Amino acid sequence: MARQVVRAGTVLWRVHDRNTSAENLPAEGAVFSADRGCAVIQSLLPDPEFTSEGRRVLSGRGLEGKVLSAVKTTRELLVFSAESPVLELARDDVDGARWPSSQAWPERELWFSGVRVKAGTFSVLPDDSFGLDTADGVRRLKELLAPYRVRVHARASRPIVFLNYRTAGGTEEIMRLDDELRGRLGDDAVFRDHRSLTAGDDYASKLIECVRAARVLLAVIGRRWENVYDEDGRRLVDDSSDWVRREIAEAFRAGVFVVPVIVGVRDGLIRERLPKEIRRLADLQFLHLRHRSTDADVRNFVDDLFEQVPILKRR
Repeated sequence: MARQVVRAGTVLWRVHDRNTSAENLPAEGAVFSADRGCAVIQSLLPDPEFTSEGRRVLSGRGLEGKVLSAVKTTRELLVFSAESPVLELARDDVDGARWPSSQAWPERELWFSGVRVKAGTFSVLPDDSFGLDTADGVRRLKELLAPYRVRVHARASRPIVFLNYRTAGGTEEIMRLDDELRGRLGDDAVFRDHRSLTAGDDYASKLIECVRAARVLLAVIGRRWENVYDEDGRRLVDDSSDWVRREIAEAFRAGVFVVPVIVGVRDGLIRERLPKEIRRLADLQFLHLRHRSTDADVRNFVDDLFEQVPILKRR
């Protein structure tokens, strides 16, 4: 097994929690890279999914509390060359291991044992280190990761897309749509009630607040959307307390861009069969999404959505 020397004075990069130090290693060791981009990708995107554009997405939530630090070695370190990640040592004559990066080829990663590598082996270069969850950190990350086709999203201060739908029509398409939009815009940029609301939230006020704050509301309309009835035989859409109706009406009042999304085979909405406050919905040009859509169908749909909705296309 080939051994290699990491010379004293070598600059390495490591992503770590803000409440830990870059130069002191935990007992289980830590992973470094001589390339900044590789250090970020391997730490925060070890097994990424790709969008239909062939890009990886790094969400703001994954950046919280993280720091990218530069350190310089103060002595020579001996590592052995491996073909895949090694996070423990089977021999005591080396300090760590080195292997090809799986996500940032042709770069390599380095792992150093927290037992073998003692305090003082690394010195931090503070001028080259920065927090990843700040506005400046996100800006620097975007520049750094652009060559790797990684899109970086800061945590959204408000939702960009609000998903409006009836659970009675099934939620399979909603889940896929939510996943694809979050992959492109970031987790916090897409509001879906059952995922976005947390314990203790005031359900009603949170829904209205997020509708008003959104840039786009997608009104997902299934085959029976306007013909779902309550236990007394009344159409839900005729009930002023129906949340699907309330969200759409609030979006119109707040000037949110509303896009009807027809799911499956059905005709468009009939204006006269809708409550007055949401009749505009029947006049809007709709997009179509196949019933029981595959992941590819949803990716194509979102491509079309971004192309046709200027607010999203500029993101």
